[in-house]
Amino acid sequence: MITKQRAIAIFIAAMILATTACGLGQAITPPAPTSTNMPILPTATSTNTPIPPTPTIMVIQGSNDPIVIGDFNLSISNVDLNEKGYNGMAPYPMTADQTVLAVEVTLISGDLAKLSSLTLWVNDGQGNRTDSGATLSVDSKNQIVWLFPVAKTSDSFILHFPSGEIIALAPLLP
Repeated sequence: MITKQRAIAIFIAAMILATTACGLGQAITPPAPTSTNMPILPTATSTNTPIPPTPTIMVIQGSNDPIVIGDFNLSISNVDLNEKGYNGMAPYPMTADQTVLAVEVTLISGDLAKLSSLTLWVNDGQGNRTDSGATLSVDSKNQIVWLFPVAKTSDSFILHFPSGEIIALAPLLP
């Protein structure tokens, strides 16, 4: 016959054995932190860094009237599409399915060198973006010509300035 003390001892031993065998002891203990399971939290900084303003997008309907874009007062003198380029010049590289969009601008006031250093791009009616392939400046006439290789099938163009202004060029196309 099993005594009461012996029954309790067997019960406790069985519980310890069952807990160890089933891994329940491990389920209670959290894993030690490692570099693979530790979350990466952002660190707080105490500096107040000003956030630069987001450029305001200003839509300008293309015309030959003077317009102000940033520090520049300018007029779009001419917009032209030509498979042979602008005065025989074309941006490189171009493909057989592209033509040259030339945007000729006269600077009324502002720095011609700064204007010619801007990175402009054109979006066409098909959703394609094309960066300026060439920039020509004529100091004696205070003019700049941006050349864009665009798809021959495009007929609608939006000129984008890095400061946020956009100009619809379709009204200026011949």
